[in-house]
Amino acid sequence: MVDRKAEVGEKIIVDIPDQCIGNDKEVGIVGTVRSRYSDGDVGVKSIGLVFGDEYRVLVPLDEHKDTIENKNSAYKELKNLIHNELGISRQDVQEMISIAVSNEVQKMSESGKLDRVAGEKIESLIAEGFGNGSRLLHGFKERVSQTVSNEVGKRIANVLNINVELKKEGN
Repeated sequence: MVDRKAEVGEKIIVDIPDQCIGNDKEVGIVGTVRSRYSDGDVGVKSIGLVFGDEYRVLVPLDEHKDTIENKNSAYKELKNLIHNELGISRQDVQEMISIAVSNEVQKMSESGKLDRVAGEKIESLIAEGFGNGSRLLHGFKERVSQTVSNEVGKRIANVLNINVELKKEGN
């Protein structure tokens, strides 16, 4: 789909429903342009009058190849701008992404979404463990135990600040 004025003989797809009373154009209807009017409005046999802002032109992928090549070219230009002109390294980008992900995880944690996701994962593990005729699969208990142990360890390490001091001999 491309956003431009259609020519006679081209196929269009309605992407905005008509707001006029008594007209029932629906999103997704496809038709061939029979006539063209001012401002991109078109006449379509099976649909009727379609205003220029209510449709997109359908084009075969081969004709759209230039647009794909233009996007690849734009990507390369942007990549050069980021790395060469702005001096932002791959590590900088990865750090920015890491910070953004950390912020999103923090928001999920504060809103309770993280607890729901963890609960669903635990329920999935339990369902998997009992999937063999109501008997735990071999090693299931150990895997759950190890997973819980690892998570508890991580949370303790993030919360506690542990200082270790060595006593002198004789004290």
